[in-house]
Amino acid sequence: MDVRYTHGVRLGALTIDPTGRARAAFWTHRPAHRKGARHTMASAPLAATWPDVLAIPFGSSVVAMGLRIELLPTGYGPGGAALLLSHEGRRTLVVGPTTERLESRHAERLVLAAPAAPADDGAWLAEAAAGRAPLLVVPDAAAAEVVSARLRAAGVAHRRPPWLGPGDARAAVRLTTRGAGRAVDARPQAALGWLADYAREVAPEQVLVHGPRAEPLAAALTAAGLAVRVLHAPQQLAFGAQHTPPVATR
Repeated sequence: MDVRYTHGVRLGALTIDPTGRARAAFWTHRPAHRKGARHTMASAPLAATWPDVLAIPFGSSVVAMGLRIELLPTGYGPGGAALLLSHEGRRTLVVGPTTERLESRHAERLVLAAPAAPADDGAWLAEAAAGRAPLLVVPDAAAAEVVSARLRAAGVAHRRPPWLGPGDARAAVRLTTRGAGRAVDARPQAALGWLADYAREVAPEQVLVHGPRAEPLAAALTAAGLAVRVLHAPQQLAFGAQHTPPVATR
């Protein structure tokens, strides 16, 4: 089965974290804006916050869209998950946004998302405490969880998205994933060095990398002796289990 990247990582009929509408989608985390799909799947904790989503529990496996699916918790926001997919005896581990709490499991192929460089300088916290940033806008639920925890630790009362639980409804500071306000990128993402070490622990035959810093991560993985390919958007590239490079002809 091929791994493709065009509007998200796709294996067969299942698209993981799609950037456009998909037939069947699996979400590894709660994004700010979820794209539509005819069938949507997520981890049980994440699915509990969305209507009409098939919930897959941690610690067990299910068969869906022709794939055996097992979820591994990533620690990236409420219900964040990586997918261990099995098809015809071959395992593909798909890791979207993750923290450094993700456990390694052996797989023949590893798909890694290379995150953007951290952009959190902490100035937003002082602005919120001083009343200069009444609306804090974060990119996804994982960032919302981190920002809310830091506000609580600093004693700053705030309203937050309902899926994070009750906040202070009377507070002047509001935390959201929508609207125009003070942008805060506090995603608790794993560092590139950790991802490279993680890939060595998985010991795959092939690593497929995509995302904002795919090239630096691919270079580090290549230096570690791993076979690496970069998935470039929006071009769709397919790499099958028995993929061989084309033979040059004259």
